[in-house]
Amino acid sequence: MAPMADKRRVRFGSGLKPLALATTAMYVASTALLTASAVFWIPGKNPRWLLATLAGISLVILLFLLRRRNRVTEGEALVLCAHLLGWLGILSWTTHSDLAALANGMLLPMLALYVVWFAEPTRGRVVVYAGSLWWLLSIVQREDAMLTSLSIGIVVQGVAVTELFGRIKRRLDQMASTDMLTGAANRWAVDTAIERAAARLRQRGEPFSVLSIDLDGLREVNNQMGHQAGDELLVRAVEHWTQNLRPTDELARVGGDEFVVVMPRTVRAEAEMVARRLQASAPVAFSVGAAEGRRDDTPESLFGRADRGMYRQKEQRHAPPRVRPSEGVEQVERPTPRLRGGIDEGEVVARDLGERRVAASG
Repeated sequence: MAPMADKRRVRFGSGLKPLALATTAMYVASTALLTASAVFWIPGKNPRWLLATLAGISLVILLFLLRRRNRVTEGEALVLCAHLLGWLGILSWTTHSDLAALANGMLLPMLALYVVWFAEPTRGRVVVYAGSLWWLLSIVQREDAMLTSLSIGIVVQGVAVTELFGRIKRRLDQMASTDMLTGAANRWAVDTAIERAAARLRQRGEPFSVLSIDLDGLREVNNQMGHQAGDELLVRAVEHWTQNLRPTDELARVGGDEFVVVMPRTVRAEAEMVARRLQASAPVAFSVGAAEGRRDDTPESLFGRADRGMYRQKEQRHAPPRVRPSEGVEQVERPTPRLRGGIDEGEVVARDLGERRVAASG
């Protein structure tokens, strides 16, 4: 098996690039529009000083985004989107043009789509619905029945976009981030989890650790009993781990018999304690190594430390017996690969008695 550090290449921060690009593009557009409105001001619409002020604020935020680049977080992007929704309401409240106030609301569905795609669903809904209500009140206070009915239609479109695309996004996220056999996360999901944990370590000093897991004996089960038995063994192992991990821990399958656990707010000693607990009653024997993230870590160095610990444990589990000159060969008690629990109404037991063999008893 090739070293896992070579197989799991992650670029810390790369997963946030679409978010950073979309947020920056929004503020490029808002800065340009507000600046143009202030420069080519038309009397009777919004006060010129207000347009210039909002253009200046938008420019400052744009410079902030350009400086942050891929370090922009979902929370920051949501706050910045809330600013834009607030500005739409302010511009609609202060303009003397009914048509301009109504036109401002045409941006609501687009902002709703942005929030649904990039933000946490619950907080995103709060921002979209609060911003939509703020804009709707600016139209209702004009006491024009036709304007009010048109504005209600625009708000309904925003709600529809939020709910419909929200469900589509959740489904796509589930398909993109889940291993279809075991239900664990996949490599893309664990890469994202590590990026977030690394960002929290750099920004707030919050520790995180990873476990590198390699199952023992899966190949023998596949060869002797078929791949269906091996698949069922993988599923049962994942169920056991999931039941014994915290909700905040991310368990992912990154290879045939290779798994990774990302553990936020966890130092290495705590991760090793969890690993021992997982090994105590797992339905399959496995080797595991732990590593704690560092500020100067690369993905290769982080996974390299975890993999080295895992390989050391694997070597210890399968070390040859020791020889004493006076006593000959000493049979050393050591952990052996074992598979516990029934598979296809049979029980699989792997024993290591000089040579490794797998037998099934009905």
